[in-house]
Amino acid sequence: MATELDCAIEAIGARLMSDDGPLAIGQVEKFGQKMPFLKKASPTLRDFFETHCTIHADKEFLIDQDIRLTFGEVLAASRELAGGLIEGY
Repeated sequence: MATELDCAIEAIGARLMSDDGPLAIGQVEKFGQKMPFLKKASPTLRDFFETHCTIHADKEFLIDQDIRLTFGEVLAASRELAGGLIEGY
């Protein structure tokens, strides 16, 4: 018999994975096999990183002893690094 917690977890999962939820799952056929995919996933890792860093810009992301960087600071540094790499090569 499912406990109240089990029911709550099941309900949360159902909402997250519903067609309107952030983890909505679709299917695509690749190489003759049906494969699941997240319908609302960012198309690239860069897009995911930029979106997440923008949404959480003021929250701490990387912490190393006394050094604390927010998502926004890490995004700015990654853009600067990318620009340098593009100019250098």
